[in-house]
Amino acid sequence: MNAAMEKVIARARPLVVPDDAARRKTLRVAEKVVSKVKEAARPHPEVAGVFLGGSFAKDTWLPGDVDIDVFVKIATSVDEQSFEEVGLAVGREALRGYKPGKKYAQHPYTEAVVDGFKVTWCRATTSSAASGRAPRTGRCTTSSSSGRTWTTRPGFRSGCSRGS
Repeated sequence: MNAAMEKVIARARPLVVPDDAARRKTLRVAEKVVSKVKEAARPHPEVAGVFLGGSFAKDTWLPGDVDIDVFVKIATSVDEQSFEEVGLAVGREALRGYKPGKKYAQHPYTEAVVDGFKVTWCRATTSSAASGRAPRTGRCTTSSSSGRTWTTRPGFRSGCSRGS
């Protein structure tokens, strides 16, 4: 690689690769939020697990443009009304003290700013051939200003669908 190309890459890298301090700070907030969601989900037996999604979880986020997407797996046996009620209850409880807002898409979802990071909480159901139910489908887009879109990974059906 020639010197001019190396110079361009050196100038571009900080724009697209988060530094260690940003990674540590974002991870600390993500862990805090996941812990709060797990605690809020504990009284709900319908909840099967909590996981991170989106650009942060895939390590494709950009410095200064990161949000934290948290998904809660809910059993496929749960009816649509309970799916929404449990989801919103967990979101409200987990984000208490951070002024959570209720937003709408395919299903309502919860969003708040936690320690300077936008946190979006969505519900997801685990796929189960034994359930005999039609899948709840959808996609969850990141809430960042870039408008990047991602679809939940295979084996999961999303309870959040925002954007295009």
